This record gives sequence, structure tokens and C-alpha cells, in this order.
Amino acid sequence: HHPEQKDCATCHMPARPTTDISHAQIHDHNIEAQPPAPSSLQAGSPSQYDLVPVGPFPATDRDFGLAYAQLAQPGLPNAAPKALKLLTKATQSGQSDHVLEAQLGYLLQITGDTAQARSAYTSALESDPYDPTALANLAVIDAASGHVPEAIHLLDRLTHDDPSQTAAGLNLAFIDCRIGRVKQAIALLDQLAIFNPDDPQLRAFQHRGIYAGQFCNLHPIVQASTR
Repeated sequence: HHPEQKDCATCHMPARPTTDISHAQIHDHNIEAQPPAPSSLQAGSPSQYDLVPVGPFPATDRDFGLAYAQLAQPGLPNAAPKALKLLTKATQSGQSDHVLEAQLGYLLQITGDTAQARSAYTSALESDPYDPTALANLAVIDAASGHVPEAIHLLDRLTHDDPSQTAAGLNLAFIDCRIGRVKQAIALLDQLAIFNPDDPQLRAFQHRGIYAGQFCNLHPIVQASTR
């Protein structure tokens, strides 16, 4: 993957405007080994990425901040700083809610400010105890800082409430496996497979014990003792 663009189809299966239908695009389904040069928008200056409202409706700092936060996830240049500035401003002006706090936590987390990220996720969960972004990302912070029981508790809440949360479920299954709760890990992976059976990470973990470049043996061989 290119670090700046994790969506392969954006470059190798680009959308192009149609010639006979206004305001429509078509996708070239020939997967090009050598994609064409980036468009002027992709190669342009950061100012070309400024968002504007659609239609005659005003947009608040919260609206713009959440939009830029979405663009920050695939790595659009300068989207994360814009989102962080706008969402911080929205919070200070009283526009805060659990969606805003969860996205603010994510932005703080990817910039390395885990203390403030934890605070934002905690605020989000006070408003919505089952916010998936806050639960999953706060669990990552807890696990990384050695608070494994807290991470397990958060991930268990999330996967119990929504078994289709594959990424969170895989994190929980890997932690379970690492601390010796292999049966719980296998049961959780089987549950996740019902909702997302073709997920490559899930299949690799189930069949080879590999997850995120790490290994945990889900099927240890029990050797019979000899006399």
C-alpha cells in the first residue's frame, strides 16, 4: 500500500466523468498496473481540498470538522489538522456530542496525544456508552499502556452489543489468545465469521494464528506423556 493512499481502486480503477450524463461518473474496471498520472486535484495544493457545503444550507464548525475527520482516515493531506482545529473550536462553542468527541479522540490519538484522546473518548462514552469508535480506540490505548483488563472490558462491551464489529473482535480475540483464554478466542472468531466470513485478517487468524503481523497459537498440539 502507498502510505498516502490505502484505497487501491482510487488510482488503479479511477472514476471519470461521463460525456453524455451530467453530474455522473463512470469507473474503469480494467485494473491498470501503471495508473495514469494524478489528476490536477490529487496533485494540487492543499487549498484545493477545501470543503464547501452542498446546497443552500449553512455548515457549522462541527459539520466541517466531522467531514475533514472522515477524509483524514484514508490519509488525505492536511485533513487531520483541519479537522482537529475545527472540532476543538466546536467543542469550545458548545457544539459537542458523542460523535464529535469520538472523532476528536481519534484525531488526538493519531497525533500521539493519548491523554487528551482518552479524555475525549471518555466524554463520548458518557453520552453514548456503546459508541463503537470510542470503545474500540480507547481499548487500543488501554492495551498499549498495559491496562489489559480494561481493554478486554471495553472490547467485550462492543462485540457483545454489535457482533459485526470485526476489527474490535479480532483485537479482543488476539488478547484472549495471548493471555491463555484460547477457547474464548476461538468462540469469538467463529462468531465473527458468521458476519464477515471472507475477511482476510479473520481467516489468517483462524487458520494460521497470524494477526497484524503477530502470531498466537490457537490450536496447540497436546503431546501425550510417555512412561
